[in-house]
Amino acid sequence: MNKPNIDSVRNIESVLEQLNQTEYGSHYIIVYPNLANLRELYSRYIKTEIEENDMIVLILPFYETTDSVRRILSEDNAAEGTSIDVTKYEKHHSLIIVDSARAYFGSSSSDDLVSFIKSLAKYAKQTGRNGVCALCDIGSFYHSRLKVDGLIAHEASLPSKFDMNIKAFCLYHKADYDNRFTREQKQVLLEHHGREIRIKV
Repeated sequence: MNKPNIDSVRNIESVLEQLNQTEYGSHYIIVYPNLANLRELYSRYIKTEIEENDMIVLILPFYETTDSVRRILSEDNAAEGTSIDVTKYEKHHSLIIVDSARAYFGSSSSDDLVSFIKSLAKYAKQTGRNGVCALCDIGSFYHSRLKVDGLIAHEASLPSKFDMNIKAFCLYHKADYDNRFTREQKQVLLEHHGREIRIKV
């Protein structure tokens, strides 16, 4: 298997530029240092994906609530010019916000989430939209019965590139990513993602 590309540290502007150039099928790791940086990233990226690229966006937060994500996306001062009409986009199924623990473990298995994302891609095609962007914080695995081994097994079950109009970004908090995995486990994670991108503070 080819070694994935690893971007050691990039600022928000650089990461956004990279994400905006991401091709369909991509499956990346994004390592974020803190909630403030993650909020700036997703608030700016989600607006672009929905309003300029006509994508359906699924976001699964863990270290903040779904209501907090709605507030951040709605605020004019979150990042200049990034506010969106969250209520409108949720009503039109352009924006879907679900707690990560509920998405991965609320029904029966994380396989259901993958099936849901694939069904969203089909729905996007049926409704004339360009595809699906999924921003999934996997922090919920550490607090589930599956723990790190379950997370590794889940990621290892996924391809490094999807064959649908999906862009999938697995969000890892830096403290978790750097401290919870062995070198071998990190290698498994990297083998099942096309790229690792780290956001600098």
